[in-house]
Amino acid sequence: MAAVLGLALGLVACQTTPAIDMIDARVTAGAGKTCAELELSSVRCTLLTLRAAKALDEERPNHARVTSQAFHEAGEAGAGQSAMPDSIVVPGVVVFTLDDGTRVGVPLLCPRQPDSSDQACNPRVQ
Repeated sequence: MAAVLGLALGLVACQTTPAIDMIDARVTAGAGKTCAELELSSVRCTLLTLRAAKALDEERPNHARVTSQAFHEAGEAGAGQSAMPDSIVVPGVVVFTLDDGTRVGVPLLCPRQPDSSDQACNPRVQ
């Protein structure tokens, strides 16, 4: 009986957390992390959040209003998807929660060797 109850509670918990709809299937959203845990300075964190918001608007032009966002570590490519090329690093994923309950993940794609004008992807920016 306890096993059945535990399974039922587990299923309910899974159902209450909506899936994250990734705009790029080559990356999944891992565990939620702070910018500090992802080793991102507050300046880079802000710049990357703005970049992710712009990407959300470009990929989903008529999306519902954003109610919150959170950083997550980047996960491996989804099943059947190709991996990210070696020339790209993914410092994290911004997951936007929309007011209709949808969660959209926007991976932060940065060139492995960013030029000096790309402040969001430059790990030296503090």
